[in-house]
Amino acid sequence: MDGLPGNVSSDGLLIAAHAVVLVAAVALAVYGIVRAVRSNREIDRERLALGLQTRDVTPNRARKARIRALLRDPGKSEDATEVGELRLAAMTLRSQRGLVLNFLPLAVVQGFGAFDDPGPRRITFTVLFIVFMVVSAVLLERDARLGTAFLRRCPSR
Repeated sequence: MDGLPGNVSSDGLLIAAHAVVLVAAVALAVYGIVRAVRSNREIDRERLALGLQTRDVTPNRARKARIRALLRDPGKSEDATEVGELRLAAMTLRSQRGLVLNFLPLAVVQGFGAFDDPGPRRITFTVLFIVFMVVSAVLLERDARLGTAFLRRCPSR
């Protein structure tokens, strides 16, 4: 007996803890997917309202730079089509915040795997994976804040 009340073993508690965390991680991932689908629908509605046929409004470096420029000086562009396209790119940036909810379960599952089988390669991979996930989350959050700021500054017309 390892000091736990009743017939509960530490292995049983560990399995239960893994199950609870895994269910929570899956719930977060599902919530993240639902958010992404809703955001994509909102972006499509805005795109159609602007009369844009193309879906290529991905927030690449040039668009991000243009968004930053318009945030610094909102009067720089009077072209409604360009502002509309930049709004769509900003909406995409903002919607990517939900991707962090999909990263978290992966990191949690990987972390639990490292505790179950703590070999040097597994721990090294887990640490690198979690660092990658944290850096990705920080970059996504930065872009989401840029998109949110642009949407506040340039509301739909």
